[in-house]
Amino acid sequence: MDEFIEEWGESLMSEAEERELKAMDFPLTVYRGGTGTVEEVTTGISWTLKPEIASFYANEWPQRWGDAREPVIVSAKVDEGEVFAFLNDRGEAEMLIPYPDQIDTVGRVTGSQ
Repeated sequence: MDEFIEEWGESLMSEAEERELKAMDFPLTVYRGGTGTVEEVTTGISWTLKPEIASFYANEWPQRWGDAREPVIVSAKVDEGEVFAFLNDRGEAEMLIPYPDQIDTVGRVTGSQ
């Protein structure tokens, strides 16, 4: 995670977000929405604690940009050491996970198209 910290900075979180992250009960279920294949969607670093936010990024957001590929929502269990930051300034409960390829179990959410 040292390389990630060098590139992104020591902390992106507000003091309130840092407190919220420290109070979380790990492991957590996180979600990510996008288009394409499960493998493509899981490569991103931005995940959320809210399935409805992942659904937005799988279904509504791509349509705004003309992306007609298949919507996909994935979920994963993460431990505290896998999360770099918790960002909630937009109400998205975003978890930055710099190395998603190291997450053990990622699965497609049932009901996502």
